Amino acid sequence: MAITKESIGLLHRTLGVNTVWLMVNKGLTVSDIEMGTGIYRTRVSRILQGRDDITLSELQKLADYFEVEALDLLKIENEDV
Repeated sequence: MAITKESIGLLHRTLGVNTVWLMVNKGLTVSDIEMGTGIYRTRVSRILQGRDDITLSELQKLADYFEVEALDLLKIENEDV
């Protein structure tokens, strides 16, 4: 599979959707995530919106915070999205 601008955009959106799902199901706020990960609130918001590239260390911080594997945050549940 080639890495294209579209596939990167899909990963951004998928990360955002999956992280929002975890956040909502745990009753968390962006501020909670900031305090728990050390990632600034504005940066968290942009990640949740699928608008920014994420570093591997930020991805791991989010995964650790939500107690999931980093790759789980990037999984596309419905390939028809």
